[in-house]
Amino acid sequence: MSLQETLGEASAAFSNGDYETALSKFDEVLLEASEESHATLHFNRGLCLSKMGHSTDAEEAIRSCLELDPARAVAWHNLGALLLAKDDDAGAADAFDRAIESAAEAGSAEQLKSSRTARAQMHKQAGELEAALALYQLVVDQCEEEGVAAPNAVLCQRGEVYCRAEDWEAAAASYQASLDAHGALTSDADTANFGLALFNAGRGQHEAGSIDAAEALYLRCLDCGRPTHALHNLAVMYMQNGRSAEAEPLLREVIGADPTHSLALTALGTWLAQEGRYEEAVPVLRMSASAAADAGDDATRHEVLRAMGVSCFKLKRYAEAIEAFQVVAEADPSNTHAVNGLKLSKDALARGEGVKAPDVEPAVGRAHPPPKAAAPAPAPAPAAARAASTSFAGAAASRAPAPAPPQAAPRPAAAKPAAAAASGDDDLPDPTADGHLGVVAAYDDLKAVPYPAGVDPRHREAHLTLAEFHEVVGMDKAAFYAQPKWKQVQQKKKLQLF
Repeated sequence: MSLQETLGEASAAFSNGDYETALSKFDEVLLEASEESHATLHFNRGLCLSKMGHSTDAEEAIRSCLELDPARAVAWHNLGALLLAKDDDAGAADAFDRAIESAAEAGSAEQLKSSRTARAQMHKQAGELEAALALYQLVVDQCEEEGVAAPNAVLCQRGEVYCRAEDWEAAAASYQASLDAHGALTSDADTANFGLALFNAGRGQHEAGSIDAAEALYLRCLDCGRPTHALHNLAVMYMQNGRSAEAEPLLREVIGADPTHSLALTALGTWLAQEGRYEEAVPVLRMSASAAADAGDDATRHEVLRAMGVSCFKLKRYAEAIEAFQVVAEADPSNTHAVNGLKLSKDALARGEGVKAPDVEPAVGRAHPPPKAAAPAPAPAPAAARAASTSFAGAAASRAPAPAPPQAAPRPAAAKPAAAAASGDDDLPDPTADGHLGVVAAYDDLKAVPYPAGVDPRHREAHLTLAEFHEVVGMDKAAFYAQPKWKQVQQKKKLQLF
């Protein structure tokens, strides 16, 4: 049999996955072939040995090839892969760099893209984000020059690096480019990261006041693994911009999907209370308090219980109000709203006032979620993602707002969006902002001050003359009382009028 026939059998065996036979045939040819072909034969032997799992022998064969042909880019690339597999990062980096250099000199476009991608992955794993992005961009630019789409893996990996760098808009653009070019992302984890990028890009637009842009981004991420977070922030944004009627069904949708979503429960409950819909507010606030307790978030739990106490007081359900206020007052005796709310509720109950509580769970227990509203029309879903590969889903998602999360849709931990702010503001809406119980309780706690006959001591500014009022409050009396009650209360707090 001629050397050419033996070489043909070796190639056929390799193509059929019979690497042992292929290796044997390549060895036969190597014994008789001219020296000019030895580099290629050593390279092929290295491929067979690598496929058979003999990495040390494969490395030796590849090095033999490079001794004879040091400009062979693919051999440097394969050596880099072998060294990387045995955790020789320095050796692998050098080999990939040599592969890039050799491929560029030889004009081997495909090998250049492959080696740049491999080196970019190493930079990514090492946390060298700028270096990784630079190489990924070179691959994308090269593809544009050739008039072909950049590889799906390159676009998704670049999106992952942008996520790590928290450049959310660039990450979203990279994933979108992958979808546009290939119809799907490379893995479910990439889909989750795409959702994370859209979510945070939307939050950035939200914080910048670009409401239409934020709304579009939030809607696009509904099918990318973060629907509850997007719906919550979209609802918050609607509330902040006078669109509360649109916000309510979104919050109910979030709660229907996740009855323990503390932020959505808190936002909906406090808003219902502020709207005077106390019967609806109480069960939602009860669920919020329970969710906050489960999460160990005492600050939110106490704020919610105070709001629930106010709502129960409005409904003359004083026993429930006492139970809620008592928890807050015992935990924080300096909370005058809770302390005075507790006193007023006890006094009212002692006078025999109030109504019997409906058959509900205790004030700090768990209630059933409110009826689930229909979800808003979602943005078109991305095509089904292919099988998962290495990704950034865990690390990126951990930084998203409202614990997610930031793992492929778990809640991120770095910043917690509040009920009234999507950007991590922990201030909850003031449940007494309508100026009723909060004002009464605060004024009742004032030190004794002489007031003219017939003047309600809860409005200590009311007995001032017009000139005195302007001097104390800083504006005309008529203009002051023309403001919404919550603004009056806030100004009084600043002026220490109660």
